[in-house]
Amino acid sequence: QHQSYMAQLLVLVLLLHISFVFVFSSVEPVCDFIAATNIELRYSEWRCNKFGQSETDPCAPVWRGLDCSSSTIVRLSLDGIFLVGTLPANFGNWISLEYIGIESNQDLSGTIPVSIGCLQQLTYLSLYDNFLTSSIPDTLASISSLVSMNLDLNHLTGTIPTVLTRLSELQFIALYENQLHGTIPTEIGCMTALTYIDFYDNHIHGTIPSSIVELSRLIIFSVSYCNLEGALPSNFGLLSAITYLHLQANVFTGPLDFICSMRGLEYAPFVGNKFSGPVPSCIGQLSELTYFSASRNQFSGTLPPSIGNATKLKTLVLSENKLVGSIPSSVGNLARLSVLDISLNFITGSIPVSLMNASMLVNLVLDGNALTGSIPT
Repeated sequence: QHQSYMAQLLVLVLLLHISFVFVFSSVEPVCDFIAATNIELRYSEWRCNKFGQSETDPCAPVWRGLDCSSSTIVRLSLDGIFLVGTLPANFGNWISLEYIGIESNQDLSGTIPVSIGCLQQLTYLSLYDNFLTSSIPDTLASISSLVSMNLDLNHLTGTIPTVLTRLSELQFIALYENQLHGTIPTEIGCMTALTYIDFYDNHIHGTIPSSIVELSRLIIFSVSYCNLEGALPSNFGLLSAITYLHLQANVFTGPLDFICSMRGLEYAPFVGNKFSGPVPSCIGQLSELTYFSASRNQFSGTLPPSIGNATKLKTLVLSENKLVGSIPSSVGNLARLSVLDISLNFITGSIPVSLMNASMLVNLVLDGNALTGSIPT
């Protein structure tokens, strides 16, 4: 009987152990995260025992920073809580995650774990504004469900992995203010779901790939403060859905005719390039345009009278170009204009009296031209 009792007890212990592992296997990544960071100091409920299992069920009640569905952790949100440490190497074991938002923790350092590619349910990834280093792992390309990826404001190096162009569902990619180099992948046009691209302030070089015109849903495109050069693709204007087009501080060349088909364009900083030719007369047809700044380029010809039809304009800057002729009287139609800077050109004639109609104007810069006559009062 004693032997039978011991056997039954052993079976019971084994069953309890199996049940314990089954119930808590999905939360073991929580313990990995605790071991790699100081989160236990920020959220006291984040505690694990010496066996690497959570002391309480993270989903009952739900721990701060987590969201659960059917007792499974699906969301990790740890924004601005002064995390210190690294992302655990086996971060990819957290296979139930659909959403990761770990943002604004400047003492969170180390690399993006290669294992992150195992998170096959993930749709949203934001590691914005941390201190992550090294390269972007190629394994991210295996997360076919990914819709949004934000790695802004880190210290990432290396190139933009070409394999990321396999992410056919990706709508949002933001990599600004890192230290990435190399070129924009030529296959970027394969990412046809993209609506938002931000590569601002990196060390990428070369030209804009011609395949980019395949991104017909693109609304925001930002490559300012990179080292890009050359003419934009000949049919760049096919990106007619664009509203924000940031091309500032590169070495782009050629005319600006491509903006003529971007009828929804609102914000256009083109400062510090080598764009040339006339300011397109079609600018007057851009009825949504509020900001147009293209100083320090090589524009020539006159300021088109049609500019007065862009009645939502608030900022118009064309200083340090090669513009000639007079200031068109139609600028007086720009009732919302607050900044007008056409200094350091070769503009002649008088300041039009109609400019007095621009009642919102607070910054008028006309020096460095050959203007004559009196100042309207």
